Order: sequence, then structure tokens, then C-alpha cells
Amino acid sequence: MPKAKPTLDKKKNRERNGKFPLVLRVFHKGQTRDIDLEYRLSPEEKPDKDLKLYLDKLENKVAVWMIKESKKISTLNCNELRDKIKWEFIKEKPGKTLLGKFELKLHEIKAHSTLRQYSNSVNRFVEWYGSDIEVKRVKKSLVKKYVRSLEKEGLLKNTIIGRLAGIKFVTGLSLSNLKIKGGEKKKIWLNREQIRAIDTLI
Repeated sequence: MPKAKPTLDKKKNRERNGKFPLVLRVFHKGQTRDIDLEYRLSPEEKPDKDLKLYLDKLENKVAVWMIKESKKISTLNCNELRDKIKWEFIKEKPGKTLLGKFELKLHEIKAHSTLRQYSNSVNRFVEWYGSDIEVKRVKKSLVKKYVRSLEKEGLLKNTIIGRLAGIKFVTGLSLSNLKIKGGEKKKIWLNREQIRAIDTLI
């Protein structure tokens, strides 16, 4: 039965910082192959919460996939299985992008209303930018441009602040000194026919 398990690759020499590569080790047909996960840990070092969550999810997803695709996998050699897993599940370092890191930090959010607000905030920012973006590229200058675009839409100040909540949560950016000029509430005057129409709905 094929399997894949995250482990430290101690077969390689320690790096200068005393750490080993963290790999996903694939076992198949009496052979093993490793997929570098782009992390380095010492034998005494425990993964942080975000990394541990990622490793647990990765191992579970691969295990479920192996059961589902067992017939196809039986025709692959170990090299082919390794490449297939790498293509399907390890496309980039976890938490590298805004959406990726948000997914890793979901466990920190307790309230459903907060989760909905943060999710809406992050997704709207990605939609405005045009694609997912590396976290390191989300600078305060970029957020300022985003705020200016929201101001042009005439959004209220509190609404704009809400749109930034998820971005601040994921990136850790300090946005307290960011100047926000929200639009003003507009009064809407209804005529008698419109008032009667609303009364019929109540």
C-alpha cells in the first residue's frame, strides 16, 4: 500500500544552521522518494501551529487521494507517483500567497461573523488586485491604493475599515495611521407612491 509522510531528511548532511530539509517521503513498491517542502528544521525543533496544520492537511489529502486513485497508482513506479503528488498537492510553499496564508490561519478565528468578514475582506482585495498575491508584496503603499479606489466608490469610512480587516489579519500590517476619507451617508427621499409600495410589503 503506497503512503506519503512528512519527515526530516536526515540522509542528507546537516546544513550550516544545523537543520535538515523537511520532505514528504513517498513509499511505493519497496522504494522511497522525497519531495522537498522548502522548510528546514532541526531534530529538536517542533513545527509551529501553521506548519503543523499544513502538514496534517497535506498528509490527509494525499492519503485520501491514494485510496481513491489506487488502481491508477498501481500502474505507476515510485518516481512517477512522487511527480504526480508534487503536481497535484505541492505547487508552492504553503502560506506564500494572501489566500494561502489566510487558509492556514483559519483555525485562529473563533466567531463565524469574524470569519465571514475576514473572508470577504481578503477575497475583495484579491478581486481588486486581479489575482492572488504573495504576502510579502502586500505593502502599505499597495493598501493605500486599494483604499483610494474604495473611497472613489463612495464607501463609508467604517465600510472601508471592514474591507481592510482580513488583510491586516493575514499580513500583520499596521494600518492604524492610514488616512481614510469615507463618503457621507446620503438621504433618500421617497414620494407617496414609493411609501405606499413599501407599506404593502410590511
